[in-house]
Amino acid sequence: GGSSGSSGGGGEGSRWDLNCALSRLVTAGEISPAIVVMLDSCGGGHLLDMDLPLGPEMPPVPLLRRRWLEYGDNPLGRKYIGYVCDVVKPAIDAKFRTLPSPEHTSAMGSSMGGLCAFLSAWRRPDVFAHAACLSPVFQLPLITEVALRKRL
Repeated sequence: GGSSGSSGGGGEGSRWDLNCALSRLVTAGEISPAIVVMLDSCGGGHLLDMDLPLGPEMPPVPLLRRRWLEYGDNPLGRKYIGYVCDVVKPAIDAKFRTLPSPEHTSAMGSSMGGLCAFLSAWRRPDVFAHAACLSPVFQLPLITEVALRKRL
């Protein structure tokens, strides 16, 4: 819960069969009904292309995939997570009947998205209490930070 939308339409959720999996789990009584929001990771609207106060770290460059920057454990990645937590999540909570507290809010992703999901819960426990990380990309500094349980 805590997020909204649908997984149909050919995006990542349809490849994961997320809509069917969630429906089966709800029907079986394993989970409560959920609102799912899926942020586009491949189309237009990259964070670096948006009119956001990101600073001069990386100017917009057409047709250059930069998700590793936006999803990574770096200053720009922290700005992306801040944008999701401070702009996107409140907008979803305002528009839909969510349970907005962290214990009802999860992030999920695969590969770099799995890293971003983990970082969302690790860096912003005030927003995300849970993360599902499918084949995430973890680097040694983050592994060490987590092992030592010291949020940087």
